[in-house]
Amino acid sequence: MIVSILEKTDTPQMAHGNYLKQPFSGLPCHLDANSQQLWHHFVHAGSATMSCHKQMQNQTCRVLLPMAFEAPALCHAIIYFSAAYKAAQIEDQGQRDILIRHAASLRTASLSYLRQDILSVESRRPEPIFATCLMLCLSALCHDNKDYSTWRTHLLGARAMLPLVHDVTTSASDPDSSTIFLQRRYDLLETIASLTFSGLQPLVLNDRPLDKIPQPTQVKFDDYCGCYTDVLGILRHIGAISWGSWEQEHEVAGSAALPEADYELEAVQLEAKVLAMIERDSDTRPTFDLAFQNTFDEKQTLEFAYCNLLCEYAALIHIRTQMRGLESDSADVQHPVKMIISIAQQLEPPSGLSPVLGINTALFLAGRHALHTDRTAIRQLILCLYNKIHSQNLVHTLRILDYFWEQFDSRENYNEVQQIMPVRDFIAW
Repeated sequence: MIVSILEKTDTPQMAHGNYLKQPFSGLPCHLDANSQQLWHHFVHAGSATMSCHKQMQNQTCRVLLPMAFEAPALCHAIIYFSAAYKAAQIEDQGQRDILIRHAASLRTASLSYLRQDILSVESRRPEPIFATCLMLCLSALCHDNKDYSTWRTHLLGARAMLPLVHDVTTSASDPDSSTIFLQRRYDLLETIASLTFSGLQPLVLNDRPLDKIPQPTQVKFDDYCGCYTDVLGILRHIGAISWGSWEQEHEVAGSAALPEADYELEAVQLEAKVLAMIERDSDTRPTFDLAFQNTFDEKQTLEFAYCNLLCEYAALIHIRTQMRGLESDSADVQHPVKMIISIAQQLEPPSGLSPVLGINTALFLAGRHALHTDRTAIRQLILCLYNKIHSQNLVHTLRILDYFWEQFDSRENYNEVQQIMPVRDFIAW
């Protein structure tokens, strides 16, 4: 029955390069017919929804698929992601329910194998376990409904594997590119998680003032995250400072939060730095690594430039609301909110292979502070994106924003509304 459902559902034609002709394009011999269909769907379509461009999709498959041959936990996690994504594309409720149940069974199988791997981690390669945790985290973010909040458990599981992964990397004379790829995926997830309502404790709390932190000698565009490396660094720093502030507020023993005077100065310095970034990047083309020179066409280059600006304006909102304590209706908050809406409206919602896949993070943040006049635009942008990528995360985003707006209109106090959010442990992905 599931095979017939899969065969009736068209697979989007993605620009996936030539990796189907490579050795890893085969199928693990233990897969049944249903899982083989889903494996094929991941290669052609599912992997495109987690990739900013064709080269990244190639790398995603080159890293994950060979590992899956030796790790049943990762294999089932990949097929689970594919099944959940496929189910979201099916209009018939009965057929969708069948595939959702199948996806749930695949997740259960992946978790069962993962527990076995963790129990015998000393005799196993850590990279496949690390990759499995990241894959399950991404699946929970994008496609889970009832068990959405499990993303944090999976992310912390990946974090627990980091020392072992780093040991392998540092002991090797030539670092494995697959490990670097997985580390980048983890870093992005950790950065966005640190900016959520509940935050995420950094591995090492970077509580030093910004002017005392070594700055990179050269700023490059991170094609994986869709922004410049210094922008990503600012977001990480905001998350770390916010966690320190939370510890201080809750009187956590050993809190390394900045003193109040330093905290206020830090907010001013961060704001000035982000404003300088916005001025720098508003009228310039992204500077990519040499490996990607002349790789992207004009449309793709423009998408990266706009997505970088979205990250910068999102950082500005965080600084002005969370660190400086400005109210949502202040002009200094409403300006970046309106800029995020304006920039997002110039981007065409993709079905895959685009940095625009990640704009929901900025849209959710802007939506939390949007006034009546801008809420319809936020809603429309999220719905347009959902119609392309069918991510359950976008459904969660709208539900939470609807609740937030209703409560905000009656209370008119952002901090008070934030404390009663129905899903505080939420990442807009």
